[in-house]
Amino acid sequence: MILPDAQQLVEFVRRTGSVQLNTPSRNLPFSVQAAGQHGLVVMNSKGNARNISLAEVENFLVLSSDVRHDRERRKRSFNSSYLIAIVNAYENHS
Repeated sequence: MILPDAQQLVEFVRRTGSVQLNTPSRNLPFSVQAAGQHGLVVMNSKGNARNISLAEVENFLVLSSDVRHDRERRKRSFNSSYLIAIVNAYENHS
């Protein structure tokens, strides 16, 4: 698996508009939108918005390149469940 870089992931979300996904860990629905050139905005199932900076996306992708299992990735980033789902959507559309 070749991971996208952070900018590619943000561009994917921007091109697709507001993406509706589910978290892999608890299967909770959420939506994600691009936040300009600065990262992503996730709206969780309770309607709360969470900003994920481009730097956090980059950090997650760097850590993910060394880890093979989702469980390990979840331990390494606060927003990892959202980011795993977004990366999976990117891979499914590529």
